[in-house]
Amino acid sequence: MYFYIIFLHTLLILMRKDLKKDLVPLHYDLLINTDTEKHDFAGRVSVLCKVYEATNLVKLNSKEIQITEHSLFVLKDSRENKHSCEEVRKVSEYKFSEDENEQTIQFELKEDLHPGQILEIIIVFESKLSTNMNGYYVSKYKHENVVKYMFSTHFEATSARSAFPCFDQPDMKATYKVSLILPSDLQGISNSPESEVVSVESKVNEVRSRKDDDEYSFLRHVFDNAKYVFDSKCNKINCKDMKKSLDNENEDEAGIDNDMKKLNSRDGDKGACGHSSGGVKFSEKLVSYINSERIRAYQAKSDIKIMEKFDANKKFIEFDNTPIMSTYLVAFAIGDFGYIEKVSNYEPRIKLRVYAPRGEEKFGEFSLNVSHECIKIFQEYFQIDYPLKKLDMLAVPEFAMGAMENWGLITYRKSSLLFDPQNSTKQSMKWIAETVCHEIAHQWFGNLVTMQWWDDLWLNEGFATWASALGVSKLRKDLIDYDIWTSFISSDVEYGLSVDALQSSHPIKVEVNDPDEIDQIFDGISYSKGASLIRMLENYVTPQIFQKGLINYLNKHLYRNATTSDLWKELSDVSGRNVAEMMDLWVSKVGFPIVNVKEDGNFLILTQERFLMLGDRKNVKENGLKKGDASMNYANLSDIQFDNINDKNNEDNNVGIININNNIQAPLELKKFLDRESKKDKQNNIRVDQENSSIKNQQKDKQNNSLKDQENNIRVDQENSSIKNQQKDQENKFNKRSRK
Repeated sequence: MYFYIIFLHTLLILMRKDLKKDLVPLHYDLLINTDTEKHDFAGRVSVLCKVYEATNLVKLNSKEIQITEHSLFVLKDSRENKHSCEEVRKVSEYKFSEDENEQTIQFELKEDLHPGQILEIIIVFESKLSTNMNGYYVSKYKHENVVKYMFSTHFEATSARSAFPCFDQPDMKATYKVSLILPSDLQGISNSPESEVVSVESKVNEVRSRKDDDEYSFLRHVFDNAKYVFDSKCNKINCKDMKKSLDNENEDEAGIDNDMKKLNSRDGDKGACGHSSGGVKFSEKLVSYINSERIRAYQAKSDIKIMEKFDANKKFIEFDNTPIMSTYLVAFAIGDFGYIEKVSNYEPRIKLRVYAPRGEEKFGEFSLNVSHECIKIFQEYFQIDYPLKKLDMLAVPEFAMGAMENWGLITYRKSSLLFDPQNSTKQSMKWIAETVCHEIAHQWFGNLVTMQWWDDLWLNEGFATWASALGVSKLRKDLIDYDIWTSFISSDVEYGLSVDALQSSHPIKVEVNDPDEIDQIFDGISYSKGASLIRMLENYVTPQIFQKGLINYLNKHLYRNATTSDLWKELSDVSGRNVAEMMDLWVSKVGFPIVNVKEDGNFLILTQERFLMLGDRKNVKENGLKKGDASMNYANLSDIQFDNINDKNNEDNNVGIININNNIQAPLELKKFLDRESKKDKQNNIRVDQENSSIKNQQKDKQNNSLKDQENNIRVDQENSSIKNQQKDQENKFNKRSRK
C-alpha cells in the first residue's frame, strides 16, 4: 500500500502541467510598450535564473504571444568565489520550439547547464491586448460622453503567460522590475513606486549610449561609471584574464593593463600581502555589475526597437523592484486616472491611493479610510508590517471579479471600491468594506505567504474571507458599524453549506492538473466553506492560541510558499492538539455530515451520513467520516452559545458543524440530556453508531411514525427551498468568486 501511494502521488505530479525546477527564476526585468490606438503591445523580458539540476532544457510558459527574438547568456559558476571577471557567454547553439497545447516555449541547448550557474533569458515579443478581462486587457467606458479606454492586467490564476513569457506558477517566486512606455497624457502604475519618469526620446538616447559592440570601449565605460566597492580582502583584477575572457585580440592589452594598475595603486594602508588594503578592489559586487552591464548592452538594441515601435510622443516609467512574489500578482495599468491619497499616521509610513477614471476618484474616500484602518489592524494582529511603501487601489470599468489582490496595486470592479454617499446603499458600503478588507488580508495571506500549488487555494481565499470579517469587526464604529459575525453566518457559513450540500460539490483541497481546472475551484467551497472551517478551528483552539499559530506560520514562511500541512503543524505546536488529525477530514473530504437523533428508552441513538439537499444518496459516495470523527457544538434557540464539548462527552477532541434532524426542540432537549447525563460519571448512556441506523432503531411504532412524518415534512421543506438555494448559489457564486 505504501508503494502504491508513492506511485499514485508521483503519477499525479507527472500529470500536472507545471514546470520542472531544474532552474528557477530569481528576477524579471520587464519592458512593455502599449499601442493605445491599435490595442497592441510589444515587450522584452529578461529573466535571471539559477540552475539547481543539470539540464539542457529551459522551458517557460507562454500563451498567444508572438516571439520575435530570443537570446540566452550563461554566467560562470556562482559558487566559485573568485574576484576576477567572471565570464559571460552568449549561448550560440540551441533549438527553440513552442507548444500551444502545453502553453510553453522551450530552449534545447546543445550542452548541459550545471548546478550553480546563472542563466539569463532575453525574449522579445508582441501580442494583442485581450478583450475578455483576463491577461493584459482593454476595457471601455464613457467620460462626459467621450469613449475612453483603460489598459490593465488580471493574471490570476495562469494569465501572466499571455502578457509575457514567464515561469507562471505560484511556487516559482522572483522579484520584478517593470517599465512601461505609454502616451504622455496618460498615467501608468504598477506594484511598486515609480523610480524614473522620462520621455521616450531621452531614454532612447541613454540606452543607445550603452549599445556598444566594441567590448573594450564597453569596459572603459564601465570603469568610468561604476561605483567601485572596497573590500577588506586583497583581490586584484587580473587584466590579462579579463582580456582573454573577452576574446578581443584587436585591443591594446597595455591600455587595459594601465587602467588596472591605476585602479589597484591608490594610496592606503598596506595589508599583510603588501597590497593596499584601502585601494579599490574588484569585488564580487563589481563583477556582478560588469556582468549585468554587458548583458544590458546586448539587450539595448532590442529595447530601442521596442521604444521606437509605436508613436514617439510617449513617456517611459520605470518602477522599483517588487518583493519576491508569484507571477499571478504582477500588475500594471495605463489610463486617464484621477486619484485621492492619504499617508498612514502610523509606522511604517505608507502612501495610500485610490485611482479611478478621472472624475470618479472622489468616490474612493470611504475605501481609502477603510484601507488605512485595515492595514493597521492586520499589522497589529499578524505582528508583521506591510512591506511596501505604497498601496494603490484601482477601479477598473470592466472587471471579471470583485477585486484582485495584486501586491501594492489592488484592482477592483468599480462597485467594489467606489461609494457615492448620495446614491449608494448601506449594503453597498458593507460590501465595499468587506471586499477592501479581504484584499488587504491577502497582502499577508497569499502575497507574503503563498500556497505551494493551486490545490491549496483555500489557504489564500478561505483565510482572506475569514480575515475580512475580522478586519471589519475591528474597524472604527464611526466608519462603519454592523455585526459582521452575524452577517458571516448567512453570507459564508450558510452559503458554504448550501454549495456543499449539492452532489456536484468538491473537497476544499482538490487536485488540479490543468490551467482550466484551476478556475473551477474559485467558488464557495474555497471561500465560504474554507472560511467557516477556519472560524470553527479558531473557536476550537481558542482565539489567542489561533492568533499565535498564525503569527508563527507567517513568520516561518515569509516570502515563500506553504501547504495546509505547514499550517496544521504550527497550530498543533502552539495548541498541543493534533490539529491535522481533526482538520484533514474536513478539507480532504467532500460534503458535511447530518446527525439524526432518535430516542430509545433511556438512550439517544445518533446516526451520521452525508447531508444532501436533493438526490438519492445511494448513487453518491459518502464523505468518509468514520465513527468518532465528528462531534458537536450545540446551541439552544433562546441563548445561542457554543459549549466546549470536550468537557461533556467528546474524548476525541473533535469539533464539527452538525445538522440535527429532529423536531424544533431537539437541540434544547439534547443539551439538557447531555448536561444531566454528564453528572453520572459519563456512563455509556449515549451510543454513537455510524454504520447502519436500522440495526439500532427499536423505537415504538408511534415514535417511528412520528419521526417519519417529521422527516417527510423536512424533506418537503428542503425540496421547496432547494430551488431558492440553487438560485442563490448561482447568484452568489459569481460574487463569492469575486471577493478576492
